[in-house]
Formats: sequence, structure tokens, C-alpha cells
Amino acid sequence: MRRYRTYLILTMFLLPGCLSAQALDISGLSDQTQLSILTAGPAEPLYTIFGHTAIRLKDPGQEIDIVYNYGTFDFKSDNFYLKFARGNLHYFLSKSRFEAFIRENRQLDRYVGEQVLNLSPAQIRHVARQLEKELLPENRYYRYEFFANNCVTKVRDLLGKQDLLGSCQLDKPSPQSNTYRQLLKPYLAHRPWIRLGINLTLGAPADIPANDWQRQFLPDPFSRSLAIADLSLLNQPLVSSNQTIVEGASKTDVTGWLTPGLVFWTLFLAVAGTTLYDLKNAKFRLWIDRLLFGFIGLFGAILMFLAIGSLHEPLHYNWNLLWAMPTHLIVAAGVNRLHVMAWFKYYLWAALIIDSALMASWFLIPQQLPEAVFPLILTLMVRLCYGIFTSHDRP
Repeated sequence: MRRYRTYLILTMFLLPGCLSAQALDISGLSDQTQLSILTAGPAEPLYTIFGHTAIRLKDPGQEIDIVYNYGTFDFKSDNFYLKFARGNLHYFLSKSRFEAFIRENRQLDRYVGEQVLNLSPAQIRHVARQLEKELLPENRYYRYEFFANNCVTKVRDLLGKQDLLGSCQLDKPSPQSNTYRQLLKPYLAHRPWIRLGINLTLGAPADIPANDWQRQFLPDPFSRSLAIADLSLLNQPLVSSNQTIVEGASKTDVTGWLTPGLVFWTLFLAVAGTTLYDLKNAKFRLWIDRLLFGFIGLFGAILMFLAIGSLHEPLHYNWNLLWAMPTHLIVAAGVNRLHVMAWFKYYLWAALIIDSALMASWFLIPQQLPEAVFPLILTLMVRLCYGIFTSHDRP
């Protein structure tokens, strides 16, 4: 992972910047120039999990072969992770040599495919001119949004502009009606803990069905849309040829046995068994509540921050806050003193009723909750019941 992080910094920040100051002579492009879309598949590092999209401009006559990349960001930015979480991290357009782009992806052992666009020399110059304009310091930066403004959608929007491609149709109707969360599912199938973290963080907006245009926020759906698109005024396909530049490794991800479901069901059985034993023997293991309520309360505080303080709309309206209540931190901090206060029992009852209602309406709420947290909520309910029925018996 350390090697991947070092390589990410070099390739995503230093290498793309080495060509950014060199303006391209658009008028000098020959009629042999080709414009193509590069699609890179997922790889092992987390930042590559959903793949990548870039634009290649190749002019054999002028020995020009460069890649325009909207997925560049500055790792040295102040408060990088806070900016990313809050949604005000700025990505920017850069360009690099094609050889550097391929070298990066070969090292990551990821697939790279190329779709050459069926455009006239005038259209290619038009697109190249627009890309060079966006490379200017005053134009190159944009606020990253996972579903709506990323390295794929920037390319999609560029090609979808009427003044660039006429009546090119990139949003042909599809019989499928998937939500954003469902579109992410195949990429997370073999990474259960990452899948859990992403699904817990994403709120109700992630469960809105994406139309044919919106689902192209991922490289693979966008590539498939290009493959069936056509320049309707000319009755010609948009893509003139396809090729695989880098095969990538053919390997099967191993999920592993320590899945969230196994961990949380084991936790539930252990806590339920211990709680039943303590009820029978009038024992009070308050450290269990400190750990359980403290962990869930802290996680709830993070979700609350993202739901309220982040500019990422998909993180808003998160129904997981119904069980991951930030106020549980109060319980964790004062569990050995709060039982003598009258309001504390009402709080426990309220939390228990909310959790019970959430479990009963699991498939009715407008957000798909991760099944893995089902036993975690049950564990919480066990301790809520324990607190309710032992609050007056504690020393």
C-alpha cells in the first residue's frame, strides 16, 4: 500500500503537471489526428476501485500523443481529507504523455481499453481547442462530486455538447432502472468492508433511480454508451474502432472469511449471551455499554457531520442515523451515573422504539440499509432493554 500511495502522488500530481504549461498548437494538427476515449478498469488500490476515463489525442504526423485527465488532484492541499469529506476538494484537468499514462496503469496491472471516435478533423480540433482552453489556470479546476462531476462526467459533458458533436446521442434508452447504489454494487462485491463503509455513508439520494444520462458517472457504463451511440445527422456510429491497449491481470478477488456479517453476528451472540447471564446473576458489566454506545455514537457523529456539513449531496438524508445516534456518546460517557436520572429511562425507551420501528420498516424506508448492520442493531437493542429493566437495580 505504501508503494501504491507513493506512486499515486507521483502519477496524479507530478507527472500530469509536467505538460500542463505547454500549449498545443491546434492549427498545426494534421488530418491524421485521432481523438479517443481511454477506459481503465478497477485495480487493487482503493482510489482505483471504480476505474477511470481519460481522453487521448494522437497525431502521428506531428508525433503528438497526449492524454487529458480530469481526475487529477493535489495531495499536498491543506486539510486534504477534510476537504474531501466536506466536498470542497477541487480536482483539475491535466495532460500527460500517453506513455506515462500507460506505464501507470501497467504498474497497477489494470485493463485499459481505447475507443477511437469517428470525428472529422474539424471536430477533433474543436474538441482539442476546448480541452486546451480548460487547461488554463482560471478554467482547469472544478469541484468534485462523486455522482455528478467527476473524471467521467466531465468527458461525457464535453462530448455531449451540441456545438461539438451535433446531435450525437449518448443517452439511448435502457430497459434497466438502477439506483446509484446498485450501479456501485458490482465494483464492491469482493470488498465487504469497503462496501459496508460506502453504503453506510451514502444516504437516501444514492437510492434514487439514475436515468440513462446520469448512470454514465462510471467508466464502464459510459464506455458502453459510447459503443452504441451514433452521429444521427450522418447516420454513423460514434466509435469507429475499439482496441485493448493493456490486458490487465486476470485474477479473482478473494472476499475473505472475516466479513462484517460474521463479525456482527458473533458480537450479537456474545453480547446477548453475556447480558442474559448478567440478568440471571445480577451483574452489571457497564464496560460493554461504554464500548458499544461509544463506538456507535462516534460513528453516528461522523455520519451527522457528513449529512449536514458535507457538500456531497449523496451523503445527505442518511437513515442510518436512526440507529447510529450521536447522542449515544452521552450514554457511553455517563452510563454509570445516568441510571439514577428520570429522563435517562425515557431516552432508552425512545431509542428502543426507534430501532424497533426501523427494523420493522427495513424494506419500506427510501434508503437501502446494509444487511450487515442488522445484527449490530439487534445488539444495541439488547443493551437498551438491559438498561431499561436494570436502571433501578444498579448500585
